[in-house]
Formats: sequence, C-alpha cells, structure tokens
Amino acid sequence: MYSGGATGTHTPRSSQNLRPLILTHGSLDYSFLIPTALHFPASQLKDAFNASLPEPTDELAQDDEPSSNAELVARYIGFIAAEVDDDEEAAGFVEVLKVVLNEFERSFMHANDVHALAATLPGITAKKLLVVQCYYAGRAAVARPIKPRTLRLSLIHISEPTR
Repeated sequence: MYSGGATGTHTPRSSQNLRPLILTHGSLDYSFLIPTALHFPASQLKDAFNASLPEPTDELAQDDEPSSNAELVARYIGFIAAEVDDDEEAAGFVEVLKVVLNEFERSFMHANDVHALAATLPGITAKKLLVVQCYYAGRAAVARPIKPRTLRLSLIHISEPTR
C-alpha cells in the first residue's frame, strides 16, 4: 500500500481544531464550536457571564433573565463587547466575539435583520430591545459596519403603492 506521501495526495485537514462551548441558564442550553486557541478566553468569559446572570427560575419568568437561546447568546455577545470596551488588551476577547457573532448570525438571524429576529422572541419588549442592543454592541466592538439594508427595505416597502 502506498501512503499519502508516496502518492502525492494529502487528506485535507482543518487549519484549526474546534472545541464546543456550552452556554446554559436554567433550561436554556446552546452549544457552538470555538477554535481551540480561543477556547480558554471564551471559557473565562462564559464563567464571568454566568456569574452576572440572575439565578434561573423554573419558567425563566424574571424580567432580568434570558428566556430563549437567542437571547442568551445575544447577552453573551453584549457581555463580551463590554469586556472588549473595558480592556484594551483583550485581543483574544475580540476574536471570541467575532466567532460568537458569526454563530449568532448563522443560527438565529438566517440572513434576516436582528429586528426581525427580536420580534419573534418570547418575553417583554425590554428583552427584545436588549437582544438588538447586544447585537449592535458586538458589531461595534469588532468594528463591523452596520448594513443599511433595513432602512432601504423600509423605504421600498413604504414607496410601493397599496392594492
């Protein structure tokens, strides 16, 4: 038998290994993959984030606790963004934030606007607003521009004649 080196073929390998990071609060549980090199700072942030959350209730009924996985991840984004803003030497935190933002957009937004996502979430309006605020705080912390698509779509919808 010939090995890959003898035949000139190579098995493609990922340039980075990934490890799961699990956010939990009461019955909420969300897992995503973090590059191994970022897993330690992501875990540190997760532990500090969990300490900042109130004790979970049976039905996640408190106004100050997340009531959906999307809200849980959005709050984690907002927490990391605040840490990045407070600590100028948090380069690893910025990379974690980029990964979590990408995961949030992929898993929850589905190429929609964050406002559309927030409108579908359970809970009071203040919680929905917090999801939007955390998302935009995360984008600002990593200097990712805001897409003006929402305004453009609103203007198109307004300018269409009603039938």
